Amino acid sequence: MDVRYSPEITEKSEGVALLRQASKLVADVLKPATQVVKVEWSVSPYEPGTTRYRLTLADPNGEASSDLTLQELRDPSLVRYCVSSLWGDILKIRQDIQHLMTQEALREFYAEMAEAS
Repeated sequence: MDVRYSPEITEKSEGVALLRQASKLVADVLKPATQVVKVEWSVSPYEPGTTRYRLTLADPNGEASSDLTLQELRDPSLVRYCVSSLWGDILKIRQDIQHLMTQEALREFYAEMAEAS
């Protein structure tokens, strides 16, 4: 699994250890798909004085993101829920693409059938 941290996240960042733990949870949740999923952590632009980290999961079809506070990153159940939800969003994107491709193939098939008759 390809995990990247944006440049503003350094070893000195307050949440870097939590982000590493969360990345292990991401790998655990996405076991069968870890070869195709890219994971990126960045600092989310949010209200001043509040640090939020943005988790982005991406595959060749699309991406989904969610912001987590340091407190939320400390809760493995919440991180697992967030990852599962993001993965569901990506699977929905995949499904929508496949549905559109199927519709297009059927349109072409029926057009060919109409021409042949």
